[in-house]
Amino acid sequence: MTKVKEENSDSIKRNTEKIYRHILGDCLGYEQLSVDGIARNLPNIPGGAVFAMISIESTITAAVAARYREDGTDPTDTAGMPAYDKVVFSVDGKGNLSKVKLIQAGAGTHVANIQYY
Repeated sequence: MTKVKEENSDSIKRNTEKIYRHILGDCLGYEQLSVDGIARNLPNIPGGAVFAMISIESTITAAVAARYREDGTDPTDTAGMPAYDKVVFSVDGKGNLSKVKLIQAGAGTHVANIQYY
């Protein structure tokens, strides 16, 4: 029981830190990126950015609109973390921002809306 409580406590602490960083940090930039069948990095990360909020918008609602990986490996339409239509996810850490890649996983036209902090 104690280990589970400690893991939950650590998870809550990490999420709280992200929220504070987001609330207290200035937005350093915004961009839109077309997401297609080729895995792509974020092309215009502002200097000093350590956090990004990303939302994928698709013209067709799919179970999974896109996929991403933060380890520098190309995701595929079936492998990688799922990114759902109009659901915000975050990428935390300067190294992860430089390595994250996105790819289209569902039908339709996809755009990533990205805000950097």
